[in-house]
Amino acid sequence: MRKKILLIILLQIFVCLGYSQDTIQQPVKINTTIQVAPQAVVDPGDGGGGDPPLGYQWNRDADGDGYGDPNDYVFSATKPRGYVANQLDCDDTDPTIKSSNQIWYRDVDKDGYGGNAVTTTGCFPPVGFSGNNTDLDDANPNITNIPPKLFYHDYDGDSFGDPNVTVYYSVKPAGFVTNNADCNDYDASLNPNTVWYRDADGDAFGSAATTLIQCTQPTGYVRNSSD
Repeated sequence: MRKKILLIILLQIFVCLGYSQDTIQQPVKINTTIQVAPQAVVDPGDGGGGDPPLGYQWNRDADGDGYGDPNDYVFSATKPRGYVANQLDCDDTDPTIKSSNQIWYRDVDKDGYGGNAVTTTGCFPPVGFSGNNTDLDDANPNITNIPPKLFYHDYDGDSFGDPNVTVYYSVKPAGFVTNNADCNDYDASLNPNTVWYRDADGDAFGSAATTLIQCTQPTGYVRNSSD
């Protein structure tokens, strides 16, 4: 009888212990991971502040014309020396060739200076076009961007020009001078510096005692002083 009572008591103890374990709440695991969105690249010139992760793209301007090489660039928060913020250069070895928006001017007389009548745009000049519009007369190849003036032919090379033979050019051509003081451009001994000697007796021999300096022969004078 005692054994039965002891067995019943043990069974009741085991049942109570099992029920207590089932009613104990297990701890809940909380995920504390916080996702942060990646920071965007900021142009340092836009006032964003701080250094961006990659920096801004700067393109090499080797020829110093203000336009960058699209194939040569670096990323930096600040502009490196020799770099620009565009990639528009068509030829970064030639400062006269800039972007595809460069204006070219028709050079009708092919003197290297264009006019304003006809223009086009592009990386490189078409045939018959120039990168400037400074021609003062695009119909005359001898008139460029320099104001033209009269030059006088000096046939005898005495540095005095013939008033009857002229050109109207921007640049003095060979064989021409800026004055028209020659009275005989086929005789180098006749010019404004010619010395004339008095021939009082009319024997064609002059005296060094009396002279005149002028281009044309005065009456009673000769070009020698042999008297």
